[in-house]
Amino acid sequence: MTRTRTWYSVLFDYGLPTDGSEPAPDDPDTNLVPRLVEKVGLPILHHALEHCWDPLDRAVTNRAATAVEEVLVYVEAGAPAVVEMVKAVEGRMEGSVAEMKVPAWPPPVLAACPFAARFAAQRFGQALRLIHNMGRLREVVSQPLLDRLVLGSLLPNQLLPHLRALTPSLHDAVPRTERLVCVLCDGKWVGTGSGSALPPSAEPRNSPRSPLSQLVAYVETLGRSVESRSRVEGQREECVVLARKLKRMLVQMEEMDKARGLAKVFGIKEAV
Repeated sequence: MTRTRTWYSVLFDYGLPTDGSEPAPDDPDTNLVPRLVEKVGLPILHHALEHCWDPLDRAVTNRAATAVEEVLVYVEAGAPAVVEMVKAVEGRMEGSVAEMKVPAWPPPVLAACPFAARFAAQRFGQALRLIHNMGRLREVVSQPLLDRLVLGSLLPNQLLPHLRALTPSLHDAVPRTERLVCVLCDGKWVGTGSGSALPPSAEPRNSPRSPLSQLVAYVETLGRSVESRSRVEGQREECVVLARKLKRMLVQMEEMDKARGLAKVFGIKEAV
């Protein structure tokens, strides 16, 4: 923590009366640390975020978010310099989302070229990491912007098409869908505590056309595919494992009735 460092204590106490009395209200030394943060630290951080920060790097993003939160302790969020820094962060996010392309290649294409399968899986993982990292900055950037980038762009345009193409390969489709639901839950886009305010142009969350409703529908589609495969001799036990994963996803997305229906089909006794 910054407060444990000697230089911080020296600067924080600089100019304070040694007799314990209150400093003069017009003494500029009483705000030495906040002024240094605003005039020195903030421009350095702004430059790093605009020109050096990689939104796909989880460790760097965590450090960036912590640094911004530290700055906001000393500088008002509405200060012009802070507003410009946040705009730079939002611009980097928008650029990363625009550049993110997740292939929607069907299993025959992936089987014909092992490199294609690895590349598609890598891009899918990068998209999830980008969503996670943007959620880490939820307290800094505009919530409507985050919703537009995640729910209005990445989910419907990149991730859902990729998953739909994988549907015939359940052992790929189910785990990747599970990872997506977990990332959305961690970022509070779905599940308990989700309260994202979608842009006025977006479909309502309960609309069949909304990306979240499409994700729920896709999980149901996977459930039907797993049910069909379970009728094949020797596949039942393996399919029950997949069904448990799908049921947990529906619970995470607060689709309790659908989760109970899937559990009933496979005789899963776990409480919902």
